Amino acid sequence: MTRGEILWEGMPLPERRSRNLDMRRLIQPVFQDPVASLDPQWRVGEIVTEPLRNLRPDLARAERSEMARQALSAVDLAEDFLARSPTSLSGGQAQRVAIARAIIASPRLLVLDEATSALDPLVGAEILQLLRRLQAANGLSLLFITHDIAAARRLCHRIAVMEEGRIVETGPVQRVIDHPRHRATRKLVAAS
Repeated sequence: MTRGEILWEGMPLPERRSRNLDMRRLIQPVFQDPVASLDPQWRVGEIVTEPLRNLRPDLARAERSEMARQALSAVDLAEDFLARSPTSLSGGQAQRVAIARAIIASPRLLVLDEATSALDPLVGAEILQLLRRLQAANGLSLLFITHDIAAARRLCHRIAVMEEGRIVETGPVQRVIDHPRHRATRKLVAAS
């Protein structure tokens, strides 16, 4: 082993740059405000393929374009959305584009920060269904950050309740929501 080489489960990890690229590919974010998370100067095709340009520079433009079409299809958007401007999208369409951008790199984990809070309830429910479908089809893990107990109940298997930056209660969703032990959990459940 050379100086500075890091071992993980007995195996040397790739060099720092490669390790960072691997981590960025494996973990992708979906932000709270879908419209604000999309660059208005770019077309949807550029937005969706951005992770590939950064994480998979070995891919040809045609390969990236095909993967963008597949990613849009996976989130129930037609191919013609590739040429659209993000400013022409509804909130739900913008969130679907953001999800397509996140899944195009084949991550293992999506970190969703209040991914349905900026959407009307019907569209939010559709996004939750889409996430469940993507989770099942791709073996994705989801870290779903929310204050919406109903959404957590519909999407999550386990829940961790935080107060002041610390986890105060954790467990299976059904148990934690139906029989909250910590006052912060009880307060959150009562507010829903």
